[in-house]
Amino acid sequence: MDRSSLKTFSPLKHLEGRIFHPCFLAGDGSFHPPDLQIQGLKESSQYVLGVIEREIELLGGRSDNIIFGGLSQGMATALWTLLCSPGRVKGRIGAFVGCCGWIPFTLHIDQAIQLYRSKYASELGTSMCLIMPAFLLGTTGCPPFDSKPEEVKAVLSTPVLLLHGTDDAVVDISLGQQACQLLKEMGMDVKFYEYSRAENEGHWIKEPDGFDQIAAFLESKTS
Repeated sequence: MDRSSLKTFSPLKHLEGRIFHPCFLAGDGSFHPPDLQIQGLKESSQYVLGVIEREIELLGGRSDNIIFGGLSQGMATALWTLLCSPGRVKGRIGAFVGCCGWIPFTLHIDQAIQLYRSKYASELGTSMCLIMPAFLLGTTGCPPFDSKPEEVKAVLSTPVLLLHGTDDAVVDISLGQQACQLLKEMGMDVKFYEYSRAENEGHWIKEPDGFDQIAAFLESKTS
């Protein structure tokens, strides 16, 4: 990964004279005010985790029947939530689908990966199982969940499909590519699909190709 390209500002570009200020950002979180970034991500991820827990309960504990994901900032929230979920989510999520988004605080995550790569001679994915959820929760000031290594491994085994427009005028495709690379370095199975000329200045799912990709992915992973 080209670490010089990791973003240290809001990933949302100017669009038609408007400036977007999401409640949390990518890169090292240097865009101010950082407290709002962290608090927004903390509140959002904890809320989504509660929704997932209730859905799993309704499904009789079948977490593999949950399909999880989001678009743009929704993808960022969903990815962060997925990676923080061991200890509250028991078992593997059925699949994750994200579009036109990013991972918040990519520089922090990348530094953690490089640190553990330098310390552990074993497979990186194995060592990341032990620390990544607690590391991410600590970034937003959440106490770590009581998770077991096998629960973390189950979450990291969730199949992932990411889609991103090469001409996305709102969130640059490089941020989606960074997300894909970071997830792969954690040992996750990730498929990345690129397209062009989608609606909303490229910041949307390409029709019908993107939806066909999603349908085929879900059929292959959940059948």
